[in-house]
Amino acid sequence: MITIDYLKHHHQHIPTLATLWMGTIGKMWAPHVTIEDVIHRFQTHLNKVGVLRARRL
Repeated sequence: MITIDYLKHHHQHIPTLATLWMGTIGKMWAPHVTIEDVIHRFQTHLNKVGVLRARRL
């Protein structure tokens, strides 16, 4: 069974997620961005209300 939860409840996985992002999306769309930038972005944007509202529309 797959369980979906908020990233803010599992912040210990942000470095792994950032590494995956860098190796896929980041490589093509943002090659100038560092892994530290990605980790910082994930940490400061953990499940913001605006993001959740946008997904509901």
